[in-house]
Amino acid sequence: MKTKLSKSEYTTIERVLIGYVNTIKDQEGIDVRARGRERPHQDLLKIFCHHAHKNLGLSCSKVAAFVNRDHASVLHACKSFEHLRLTDSDYRAKANFYIDRFHTIDGLEHRQSNYNRIMKLVKAASESKRAEWLELLIATPAVSEEVEQNLNTVENE
Repeated sequence: MKTKLSKSEYTTIERVLIGYVNTIKDQEGIDVRARGRERPHQDLLKIFCHHAHKNLGLSCSKVAAFVNRDHASVLHACKSFEHLRLTDSDYRAKANFYIDRFHTIDGLEHRQSNYNRIMKLVKAASESKRAEWLELLIATPAVSEEVEQNLNTVENE
């Protein structure tokens, strides 16, 4: 069952979400609110849903109502987003491109918001948990190259 947005909720977030939709439509020619099973369409839907849910704090039901899906589809899109971003470099590049654009629409600085979130996690975690996270990060292909470059730079100084 789809949850309908109240009139005041819809008008408040509508401009931002429509900005996201128009950004995607202008760049790719794809409307994420329309149905589609093709990979490019699904990738963009995942990026849209993840950003609207995680970064704007909208519930899965509210995001689902906007994109004409049910809340389970949005939840799946958010989980798939995280997996694809870690494992697929082409997807990661596309996600970063759109998230930067979405942050411009939001008026937020992307890197600063991530820094603040990471620092909150680090401060709340135990030393053993931090070590575990570091090992996971270093093992991730996207991070391992940059870590190696930074280590080489520090060693050469």
